[in-house]
Amino acid sequence: MDCATDLARLRRSLTLFEGESLLEGWAAERVTSGVGRLGLVMLTSWRLIFIDDAEQLSAIPIGKIDEVVTVSATRLAIRAWYDRMDLVFDGPAAAGAVLNLLRQDPKFAAREVGRMCDLMMHCASL
Repeated sequence: MDCATDLARLRRSLTLFEGESLLEGWAAERVTSGVGRLGLVMLTSWRLIFIDDAEQLSAIPIGKIDEVVTVSATRLAIRAWYDRMDLVFDGPAAAGAVLNLLRQDPKFAAREVGRMCDLMMHCASL
């Protein structure tokens, strides 16, 4: 899915709810059970959405996000009680933009965990 028209097709295939607005979208890979699927991550006024080339959609309402783990500069693991999105972006700017837009939403109350913080907590428990 290297072509911008594929991303545009994915964007067009998404139907937003009444009153919902699209904020931004980024190309990304969603890793599930060690297998990556290329697709489009979109952030709306209500949800974080991933849609892949087969038009399989997964969404987490912003208010239901329990935890965001910054695995690396380009990888975010976003968790709700019923789903997990492990997303790998092309660069740190895209991953940072997702995180910063989520932080600006008043419904976003997720606990954020950084990779270095996890490592320090692990070493302290030894």
